[in-house]
Amino acid sequence: MVGGCYYLHVHPDLGLVQARKGDKELTLLGYIIDPEHPKYSDEEVLDELISKISDRLSLFKATMPFGGRWILFYSDGVDVIAFNDACGLRSLYFTRSEIKQFTCGSQPGLINRQLNFHYSESARRDFLDTPVYREKMEYWMPSGRSLYDEIEQLIPNHYLDLNNGVQRRFWPWERLEKVSYRDGVTKVGDLLEKLIIAAAERFRLAVTVTAGYDTRSIFAATRKVSPDVYYYTMLYYNLTHQSPDVDIPHKILASCGIKHHILDCSGQMSNDFREIYMNNVDLAHEAWGHIASGLIHTFPHDHISVKGVCSEIARFTSSRFGYLDTMDGKTLASLFALDDSPFIVEGFDQWAQNSMMWINKYKYRFLDVLYWEHRLGNWQAQSQLEWDIVHETFSPYNCRELLVLLLGVDGRYRKKPGNRLMIALMKYLWPAASQEPFNPRPMKVRFRKKFRLYWRSEKVKKIREIVKNLFDLP
Repeated sequence: MVGGCYYLHVHPDLGLVQARKGDKELTLLGYIIDPEHPKYSDEEVLDELISKISDRLSLFKATMPFGGRWILFYSDGVDVIAFNDACGLRSLYFTRSEIKQFTCGSQPGLINRQLNFHYSESARRDFLDTPVYREKMEYWMPSGRSLYDEIEQLIPNHYLDLNNGVQRRFWPWERLEKVSYRDGVTKVGDLLEKLIIAAAERFRLAVTVTAGYDTRSIFAATRKVSPDVYYYTMLYYNLTHQSPDVDIPHKILASCGIKHHILDCSGQMSNDFREIYMNNVDLAHEAWGHIASGLIHTFPHDHISVKGVCSEIARFTSSRFGYLDTMDGKTLASLFALDDSPFIVEGFDQWAQNSMMWINKYKYRFLDVLYWEHRLGNWQAQSQLEWDIVHETFSPYNCRELLVLLLGVDGRYRKKPGNRLMIALMKYLWPAASQEPFNPRPMKVRFRKKFRLYWRSEKVKKIREIVKNLFDLP
């Protein structure tokens, strides 16, 4: 039980640990990594954590350096709250406050099987019946939403009060401190390396490597544990052995004398697997299911998958979107090409109204936090939720202290192309990671991508409206 009054039903593959001291109780679902104590088990992390906290704020602050993929329930004898890892990759959904039978779970489909809700009319009309869902392989929606009016998602950097079924923001709680370029490289590099060393004490690591900045920075941070790491690249969608995402990591690993495993995930799901996969999680992605089907047969199942996701914060998201003179839901939806359906716009509007003042107060860039809490908190969290059917996942950048350090570094060092911070980070940890080009693409592909980003920006909003009206475009 949690807090003496909430029952837990836990899958046997999901870690469950509890610690108690006086009136205080901590319950962990998943796994938690303490970079300062690499040999600590989940039990030891919780025992030390509960011994040094006095209230919920001290708990939030104490978990700043922690990595992993987890949900923590905290009870002080009166209140019971829950919050999850920095980017919400261990997702939590719950019934709204007006629903008498409070229930929470890892995904809304599980809750619905017990309480028999129905998709909301808005979700059907303004999401499921739109091109945003029907025509996109990797569709997603704003964090906080579900297809049911009665069920919400816990947004990253928020906690859930179980006694009244309401979520509230708890981070940021202090102003963003500026971090020098040099300190950014060393502090981020040292913490990243510690997180991976601690994870290697717990699990056998399988690290994905591509031609991009994210995975190669993770590869660089594995230098001290590299003899025990399984390095791999997946073949999926239209990738071949000659594609940069396969050829470049092969060259890097060969130069280090490391074996490169190429996992063929380019096939199609069988009918039997499709039925299981698509019904396992609400809004499951068929495209991701094909990849998962390949991983079932090729991924080493005694390993945990290590990904470079969440490091997108280091790319200076604000520069990607450019200057915005408005921050309404319609504008925010357009940044991610999510259409202007009322279902999507309402989700962004609610978030902006509840978050803008708080984020500005503590001097964070609004668009960086937007990307953190929505793109990572929904799209990436959904990806990991779906692939739980194949393997557990560890994302070293999924650490609040690490992300705050990255956000503190001046944006000019985090801009693409030529992300100076990430390249310097690789050179600091393992120079071999930076020896090959990053994401090389033909000129026409690069031009097309830049044009799309420019066309969506506020700079050409009036021109965009003229063209849409002139040619009667959606």
